[in-house]
This record gives sequence, structure tokens and C-alpha cells, in this order.
Amino acid sequence: MSKVILSEAAILKATRIADGDGWKDTAKAGDVVFVHNVPLPPPHSPGQMQRLGEQGWTVGVDEWTFVPATPQEVRDAVMALVARK
Repeated sequence: MSKVILSEAAILKATRIADGDGWKDTAKAGDVVFVHNVPLPPPHSPGQMQRLGEQGWTVGVDEWTFVPATPQEVRDAVMALVARK
């Protein structure tokens, strides 16, 4: 069952609920990523959202919990992405 995300925040902090399959999905329970608060259109599964700064990587509402990201968390996430490049 998908969770409805009721937030006007542009960026959400997503926390993984359980470990992925270890092959295609290597996320571990407790992993945190930041996503754009805009569900992707088909052919993506309902509730899939694009990760911030990671083209092609998405998170789904069935495997992650979401809260609005604070401005400081967004700044820190963007700075970490810039430092990686």
C-alpha cells in the first residue's frame, strides 16, 4: 500500500524502511537520500520520485518514509553532491 505524501516542500528526506534485494537495489534500512517531491510519470511505478542529483535513481513510497527536508539538510545535500563531482 502506497503512502500519501502531504507536503508542500520541494525536497523530501527519504529514509529506507528495509534492506533492498542487494543486487539491483543495494539500499540498506536506515539509508537517507533526498528526493524531488514530484512523482514521476509512467512508465515509472506509481509513487516513484527522482533522487536529488542522481539522474536515473528513484525511490518509491512503498520502500521509504518521507519527511520535509529542512533548508540546512538541503544545503548540506547539495554541497555533498558538488564535492563529489
